[in-house]
Amino acid sequence: MYYRKPSKTLTSLSACEGGKYYSDGSCVPCSAGFYSPGGYTETCTLCPDGKSVPRGEGTSAADCYLESCEAGQVRDASLGCVDCVGGTYSAGGAQATCMPCAGGTFSASKSAECTACPPGTSSPANAAQCAPCAAGSYSTGGAAECDLCAKLHFSAAGAEECCHCPEGQTSTEGSATCEQCSSDKILADGSCSGVLQTVGNIHLLIAALVLLFYIP
Repeated sequence: MYYRKPSKTLTSLSACEGGKYYSDGSCVPCSAGFYSPGGYTETCTLCPDGKSVPRGEGTSAADCYLESCEAGQVRDASLGCVDCVGGTYSAGGAQATCMPCAGGTFSASKSAECTACPPGTSSPANAAQCAPCAAGSYSTGGAAECDLCAKLHFSAAGAEECCHCPEGQTSTEGSATCEQCSSDKILADGSCSGVLQTVGNIHLLIAALVLLFYIP
């Protein structure tokens, strides 16, 4: 803090009260977070170490105090209490840093805590919102990543669980739909197999051998 030497104009006026400074020939209250001893000073001084004081009420550094911020806010040394951005949170008080939301949770701006993602959605860390699971995957809630549907199962986007394929149909892991086995294949161990085609070929081979050995 420093003082300018009072000019003739200033000395011809009454001294300002504490918490105010001279500006254009009149006394003006110091902004919140600043203080002034009054007199003929033309500037106010910023409170130290993130402390604050209401507008026009600070006469010295001793009047400054640590401001207690609301939940969802943190104290900035220059700006005072500021809101946490989406994807972070704060309990308020004298906290100086917003904390990131963990994976599987989210928060809007100025949040006191993070909220678990609902079923059918997921989120990475620092998320302001949750995203629906892609088709072929699912979540039961609070998930950082959606799980893939198992073989013989399928799901649409945003699913809370996967559905079993209808009888006679199959699917691979992470499938959005099931497929019907073609006419020359059968469903075996969850997969379409070419057993029917193989059996047919064997029958043809046997028939050919019979004809070969029994032709007169």
